[in-house]
Amino acid sequence: MGRFSPVVPSVVTLAAACCAVLAMTALPAGATVPAAGTWGSAQQVPGLAALSTGSLSYGFTSGINALSCGAAGNCAAGGVYVDSADDEQAFVADESGRSWGTAEEVPGLAALSTGVWDGDLFGIKSGINALSCGAAGNCAAGGEYADSADDEQAFVVDEINGSWATAEEVPGLAALNHGGGADGGGASVSSVSCASAGNCAAVGTYIGSSEKQAFVVDETGGIWGTAEDVPGLPGGSVTVGSVSCASAGNCATGGSYYAAGSGTQAFVVDEVNGSWGTAQEVPGSAALEVDNGAAGVDAVSCPSAGNCTATGTVGHLSAGSLGVVSQAFVVDETAGTWGTAKLLPGTVPPIPGGSYETGSAFNSVSCGSAGNCVAVGDIENGGSSTAIMAEESGGSWGTAQQIPGTTDAWAFSVSCPSTGNCAVGGDGASAPFVLDETSGSWGTAQEVSGAADGDLIAVSCGSAGNCAAGGTYGEAGSAQLAFVVSEKPPTSSVLGLPAAKVTYGKEQTERVTITVSAAAGETPSGTVTVNAGTAVVCGSVELSAGQASCTVAATRLPAGTWHLTASYSGSTGLAPSTSAARTLTVARAAAKVTLSLSAARVIYGQERSERLTVRVTGQYAGMPAGKVTVKSGKVTVCTITLASGRGSCALAARKLPVGTRTLVAVYSGSSDFTGAASTRKTLKVVK
Repeated sequence: MGRFSPVVPSVVTLAAACCAVLAMTALPAGATVPAAGTWGSAQQVPGLAALSTGSLSYGFTSGINALSCGAAGNCAAGGVYVDSADDEQAFVADESGRSWGTAEEVPGLAALSTGVWDGDLFGIKSGINALSCGAAGNCAAGGEYADSADDEQAFVVDEINGSWATAEEVPGLAALNHGGGADGGGASVSSVSCASAGNCAAVGTYIGSSEKQAFVVDETGGIWGTAEDVPGLPGGSVTVGSVSCASAGNCATGGSYYAAGSGTQAFVVDEVNGSWGTAQEVPGSAALEVDNGAAGVDAVSCPSAGNCTATGTVGHLSAGSLGVVSQAFVVDETAGTWGTAKLLPGTVPPIPGGSYETGSAFNSVSCGSAGNCVAVGDIENGGSSTAIMAEESGGSWGTAQQIPGTTDAWAFSVSCPSTGNCAVGGDGASAPFVLDETSGSWGTAQEVSGAADGDLIAVSCGSAGNCAAGGTYGEAGSAQLAFVVSEKPPTSSVLGLPAAKVTYGKEQTERVTITVSAAAGETPSGTVTVNAGTAVVCGSVELSAGQASCTVAATRLPAGTWHLTASYSGSTGLAPSTSAARTLTVARAAAKVTLSLSAARVIYGQERSERLTVRVTGQYAGMPAGKVTVKSGKVTVCTITLASGRGSCALAARKLPVGTRTLVAVYSGSSDFTGAASTRKTLKVVK
């Protein structure tokens, strides 16, 4: 079964989402690009509360099993909810223009799912396991439903230009599927991949005469063909993992099959130009097994036709131990030929002990281009887990590493829209986490805000830094609800200064320009603020067509050297950004000093009657501060501290000898104004 499970499995198979890689808009010179997009807070899928009026015994009410983004800000999600009869039903929900719409029951499933399939813990009427979008609003999903005989049947459903069509039973499966088998299963779609709108492939399993078998089915031009057995597989129990299509009719899938005397073996199979080839055992995988241990392919990614990567596990049952040991492997296909499977350093599981499973697994793989991939998974050890990832660059795999910032965690899903630009999602000790790689540099895992005690099942990116993820949140025993969380793509802010130097008091001659662009190719809206350190130069200026400008207010910046930056506040769909700093020099302005005498003649000894007044004005705006010294030759008559550019003093008695004296007021200048001297004034001191 590919249905949602609240119990974290050791290996999770995720639908391979084939998303269009969007060309990143060229960013202007001098732009500062954030390390990655900005992840928002988790939100409950709109409309699910009205659908999921029931719940299961452990509190589960709804969950997302699959999510895919056909373009930036345009994604689709699918999963299950619990209806009023406490049975599971399938739903889909769409994100359009970065806004998630209302969840809806899959059209047409009510007419198909007239029975209830009795699972281990709950009744199932229908559920979505896989979903892929070939373009925005053009997706395909698949899963299972319970027919009138209470047997499990597989269905597919298309979304066309934003509207979901009517679900249909996978064509041709009725002739193959015998319903409930010895293992209690039936038919189910486990993975879907759409290379373009209306051109998809789906894989899954059904119950043959007694054992589980794998099928493939293609959609061409919006019409689903007839399901067929995976060619070349023996008649034993078969499972199939994910499918990935690089282009219409060129896909790959893999899984496991039982070979008598050899245990479970891993297989891969290619579709070339619309024809599925013969399944083959993964080269070298049998040599990696110990004691005929189980092997299987869990995930596949094909960035181009005939160039794919698969991940899986091999293992054995350790003698004298209850622990089941498995180890992750990778295998590459180049130009249509599969290479030899290999184990990577860093994936060696610990020695098992007790009753816990132990081992390593890569749960998901995504390739930005041929030979450039990322695989993520976990190493389990006695009930605890370490989230790991490994990178392939130029066809060479590195050592698996613990995902930065995680402890006791699992990594479930990875999506790489281009080489060196990926997003990873998984579960941490207390909340789901997400992690971005931007231009080849990994950040640190961060918890998804608002999704405590949750399980993040799937992540998909429409373009670099422009991703979405989904799963379920809520502690077991309480309401567990489906959530989605979107990443706001990075933006770039550029600040322009027509002049690098202005004069204090005349700063308004500087008109600052700000240009904000988005890596997703969108036109940013919102506001920008220009700062010089902590000083606000221009506050909350509205963008128009991604641009804004403002005039620096007179005297807003004191004279000196300033480093101006523009900060974009972000919007509903775009992340904030801050520009690189630009240097602006504010030069000191000139000053003018005026000296006034209350009288032109004073009597020696009675000089106190003389009042000397000074006024200092700036070249433009602003009020000079500082001190003015009044002199007569080398004699300092008085020193005046300016207040609002003015000041005065009385002439001290007997300060000046009898005679005609020349007075001048000298302004010493300030941080904003240069020094200056007044015109000379004549004062007669008589007997």
